[in-house]
Amino acid sequence: MATVIRERVVERVIERYVVEDGVVADDSMLGSVGDTSPYVPALPAPRLTSPVLVQEYLASLALKAPSTTRHYRQCLEAYLAYLLRLDVHILDANDSHVASFLAATYTVASRRQGWKGISTFYGWAIRRHLVAYSPLAGVRAPKEPAPHRLAPSREHVLGAIAKAHGERKLLLSLAYATGARIAELAMMDFSDVDIVGKRIRVPANKGAEAHWANLPVTVLAMLPENGRGKIFGGKSIRTLRRYIVDSLGLSPHYLRHAMCTHALEAGAPRAAVIRQAGHADGRMLDRVYTLALRDSAPMVDLL
Repeated sequence: MATVIRERVVERVIERYVVEDGVVADDSMLGSVGDTSPYVPALPAPRLTSPVLVQEYLASLALKAPSTTRHYRQCLEAYLAYLLRLDVHILDANDSHVASFLAATYTVASRRQGWKGISTFYGWAIRRHLVAYSPLAGVRAPKEPAPHRLAPSREHVLGAIAKAHGERKLLLSLAYATGARIAELAMMDFSDVDIVGKRIRVPANKGAEAHWANLPVTVLAMLPENGRGKIFGGKSIRTLRRYIVDSLGLSPHYLRHAMCTHALEAGAPRAAVIRQAGHADGRMLDRVYTLALRDSAPMVDLL
């Protein structure tokens, strides 16, 4: 029993000093179980050079796809060359080294790829107890800013609606008139239509509550009488999306931008556009949709 206890104590002490302090320990350094003499650490083992560490890491990627291994190799070779010019070992690099390398080597669009290549190496180094933390902990690869959608012209939208027929014509018209998202269109039911009030209830989606959107008389006239169930027969979002892309040549969400943009250009009250889009406030309208207004729109004469 005493032998088992001693072995467990030895394992714990070795693990503590090898993992935390990076030194080589053996039984002769530990003394007896009851020994209270101060611990004298051994000299640290020589550290491998940066290229050798990278080669060991790449060798551990044998099960990865060849394209992934090739990408990581190219990324780390460039990273090593950068650190070599600074005379910095790869295990001594900090977040400022990584950030400056990414900024100097990659564009904003591809910076996340470089960040991924370096991050996986330091993740491997942490699992090998070569470093305590990753220098990328304080570096986040910025996402490429999404371009603001320029709403299609009113003529483009009306031309696409005029060429469509049947259910596709109703889909384009309903999407443009209400500004509903494609998932909301798929969930719309005939019971959501208020013919007397000339409006339709847009289902809750994306965390937003259901809301009422005005419907033009022309769109109401397209709806079949005594319709029941889903307006579009329970068709999938993918099918409805394909209908719009085929007819409009653009993503369905462009119709939402077109509704907001064209309504604002026509002089509709800002509060009315916010209600029609189902926004809780005007922040989204100010941040996204108003930026989609064409730069060539003339200024309104105030006097």
